[in-house]
Amino acid sequence: MTAKKKPKSERANETRELLLRAAERLYAQRGIDGASLREINREADQKNSSAIHYYFGSRDAVIDGIFQMRASYINARRREALDKINASSEAIVLRDLILGVLMPQVELLGEERGSYFYNRFLAQAALSGQEDVRQLWRSHFSGVLSEFAMLTARCLPDLPADVLRQRLAIHTDFTIYGLAGLERVVEARKDEASGLSIEKDVDPLVDMLCGALSAPATVGEAS
Repeated sequence: MTAKKKPKSERANETRELLLRAAERLYAQRGIDGASLREINREADQKNSSAIHYYFGSRDAVIDGIFQMRASYINARRREALDKINASSEAIVLRDLILGVLMPQVELLGEERGSYFYNRFLAQAALSGQEDVRQLWRSHFSGVLSEFAMLTARCLPDLPADVLRQRLAIHTDFTIYGLAGLERVVEARKDEASGLSIEKDVDPLVDMLCGALSAPATVGEAS
């Protein structure tokens, strides 16, 4: 019996995801400028040499597609965490805020294990220093992260606004590079039963992020 052929739209979505995952993997390993569209097409095992040009057409469109592919789950889970914090009658706890933003990416990392490259891709995007790439990231994630910044300010009322802005920028980079490091750890353990440990792997990163944001400011103090 001949297998039923998938609808064209479903096949197109599958091809598009294959291309995006191949691009995510190559950019994570080589850097944002380290892989051509042709190489991505080949990595995705596409016989049609023009497939990536058909679906995307440019490097920036591919990068935007990667962010879009990951944003739906990450933003939804972050939204749930922040809504829960906002609905609580208890005082906002900085650690809960940080976990709410960080854990969706940890969850995906735990599910996909060694095949997951998004955090390393994101680190390469940040390291590239290319403002257009950073703007693509902001276009998908800045909404929830802006609320995170506002709630953090409520947790740390004694920090001058300019100090908090600087720390939040550093916090973002620390989070990106810290999660990229966890990806490498998970990949190294891919043949082990233990996988990712929240207590041993994630909690130390969260402790550092909490400390970096909440440390007393010395700006303006006499020497």
